[in-house]
Amino acid sequence: AADFMIVKADTGAVISYMRSAVYVAAPAFLQDQKITGGYSVKALNGDGSANSSTNPAKAGTDITLLLTGSGFVQGAPADGTAGATPVAIDPLRQDTLVINGTIVAVKSATLDPNTPGVWRITATIPSSAVGTVPVGLLYKGIIANWNPAAGTANIRAAYGSGIYVSH
Repeated sequence: AADFMIVKADTGAVISYMRSAVYVAAPAFLQDQKITGGYSVKALNGDGSANSSTNPAKAGTDITLLLTGSGFVQGAPADGTAGATPVAIDPLRQDTLVINGTIVAVKSATLDPNTPGVWRITATIPSSAVGTVPVGLLYKGIIANWNPAAGTANIRAAYGSGIYVSH
């Protein structure tokens, strides 16, 4: 927790006080197109094109999910700027990425070299996935769109966690 105080400079009087939780990260998928119950996840198909209902990724191929809230990243560019090249996000992290109820390996996690504050996670879509499929993430012990205690099938699609997949 952190304590925040507003103090009047000339008298030292505390005008306002608040205690708030502080987290090492706050992962959240970037939202894209409106879907039933929420929004799709902003993502790039394996060929670099935008994932959409009219341009779905193929099952068994790579997809890159766009997120915010990575927390501190060693070697990151200054706040508000994008780096010239992707910067790896903590290679010792323990991520659990779920696509369509299946835990998948994270192939890479880097800061986006073009957009400040955005990070990318690349993984392979399970070959069984088709349609608008949910995604969820457990990163540094913090969840995005998923309740790990309820199992991999309980991904909260209502929070905009869908990507588009075809066979």
